[in-house]
Amino acid sequence: MGEDAAMRIMAFDRRAPGYVDDARSGQEDVNTLRQRGVRNIIDWQPGSWEVKFTYAWQRTASPDIAFADNTDGQLTRDYITQPSPSTNQYSLAELDLRQRYDWGDVISQTAYVRKTSDKILDESRILEPYLPVLALPDHSPSGTWSQELRFTSPDDPSSRWSWVTGLFYSQQRLGFDTGYSLTPPGGGVMPPLLTQLLGGVLPEFDADGRITLLRIVANVVIDEKALFADVTRRLSDDLELGLGARFYMTRSGGIVDLTGIGTTNIRLG
Repeated sequence: MGEDAAMRIMAFDRRAPGYVDDARSGQEDVNTLRQRGVRNIIDWQPGSWEVKFTYAWQRTASPDIAFADNTDGQLTRDYITQPSPSTNQYSLAELDLRQRYDWGDVISQTAYVRKTSDKILDESRILEPYLPVLALPDHSPSGTWSQELRFTSPDDPSSRWSWVTGLFYSQQRLGFDTGYSLTPPGGGVMPPLLTQLLGGVLPEFDADGRITLLRIVANVVIDEKALFADVTRRLSDDLELGLGARFYMTRSGGIVDLTGIGTTNIRLG
């Protein structure tokens, strides 16, 4: 891309075989895994500026968990009544800006990270007889963005002094949506039209049509602000003396909602 710009792109698709057999359903190697991802870095250095953009994305999915239910060392199970699929996803975007001056550098770093985890765990094994009726769905998203503005001394190997100071701010939003859901024997689901007509008479249904026995939804926000500084004096080739400080303030808060059959809607926070 010329003498002052460069770009690197990498992508991958990995598939891993399973190793746990489900004797109840007759399926072998139920815990296969597929992982895909992309990495991209663009670096541009026009004059005294440097602009760098980084992006990464990764997704990992498995149709079932690696769970065996015996104590004789066999990678098998026979009382799991329904699959427990899971999907985890991660993405990162970061923009770095650097401006060089005679007295030092000014650096700005802006980043956003997004994570999601979705899974459904079979909980029917705690019931007898073993019927595929009880599940534990879980959806856990998070998003974090951060901004740092940093001032640093110039990169001068002959100088005995070096320093850095700056400001930092981040906000993280965490959430999870979990609970216990019940699938009627035979997998029957109430028709949407009847659900609307009966209104609040019917229990709550999850996204896959299961009856919600208990649902816990939480949303949390964490803010952090910081001011930092550090100075270093090189006394010799083998000895340096440094002094630094970081002042920060963290604030967090959120709400938790509880709903389900026989449960009055409860909000905590």
